[in-house]
Amino acid sequence: MNQQKVAELIHEECAAIATMLTEKNRKYGNAVIEPVSVFSRADALERINVRIDDKLQRMANRQDDEDEDVEKDLIGYLLYRRVVRRMAKPELVEWPESEARMDVIGQNGNDGAIYEHRQP
Repeated sequence: MNQQKVAELIHEECAAIATMLTEKNRKYGNAVIEPVSVFSRADALERINVRIDDKLQRMANRQDDEDEDVEKDLIGYLLYRRVVRRMAKPELVEWPESEARMDVIGQNGNDGAIYEHRQP
C-alpha cells in the first residue's frame, strides 16, 4: 500500500472519530468535559482517565458489545483528554510551530469534514 493511500485512510479514520465526538456532544452536551457531578466530585480529566481505563479493560478482556466500538471510544476519550488539558492550560499542549497541521477545509456528505495536510 502506498503512502498516499495510507494518508487517505488516516484522514478518513480521524474524520470518523471527529464526527462521532461532535454527534455525541450534540446529543449529550458537554457531559464529558462539564460533568453533572451528582455523585462524583472528580474533575473532568480524572473522569476521562477512568473511562479510558474502562475501555482498556474491555479490550483486554475482549468484551466488545455489538453496538459498541471500543477502539473508537478509546480514541475519542483520548481526544477529549487533550481537549480538557488544552482548555485548562492551552500553552501546555499547543502544537509546536514546526509540526504540520490538519485543517478542516470543507464539508462532504459522509463524515462531515475534509482535511487538508499543510505545513505551517
